Amino acid sequence: MNWSEGSARSEGPGSVEVRAEADRSRIVLRGEVDASMNAQVARAFMAVAQRGRPADIDTRGTTFVDSTLIAAIAHLARKLPAGVTVVDPTDQVRFLLQISEVEQLVTILDAKIAVAEDVPDHAADLVDDLTSRAVAELPEVLELPEVLESRGAPSSDVTPVPPVPTAPA
Repeated sequence: MNWSEGSARSEGPGSVEVRAEADRSRIVLRGEVDASMNAQVARAFMAVAQRGRPADIDTRGTTFVDSTLIAAIAHLARKLPAGVTVVDPTDQVRFLLQISEVEQLVTILDAKIAVAEDVPDHAADLVDDLTSRAVAELPEVLELPEVLESRGAPSSDVTPVPPVPTAPA
């Protein structure tokens, strides 16, 4: 099930699209999402709540949101025990979620993790990719002599002292 309302443009009037999948719903918001879109957002969120499946809210395409969207997200989170995830919120959305404390009602999935369109299907690949990048980016400073010395390891420019010979017994 797929349906959308509003404009598909990324600037100006906003749009809301619901993508219903077997195991979850996805709400994709674009453009300016403000009080003028209350009826559209309410219909979309109500349809998602009635499905009873976990919901992802994608705000990456928004250029502006106001507190009415944050209130709608809070309402959906309370109505949907299956859980609401806000995928890679814009700085504005993240700020509004934080100051309203709605972030305590939802899960926030950051950009470093939410690189795939359908995060649940690609979770293992994402974890592997993040692990590979983390290992590749390990600071080389760990190999510097002063760091090794601070951890109790001998510096590479220190000549080891030969063992003291002992007298035969």
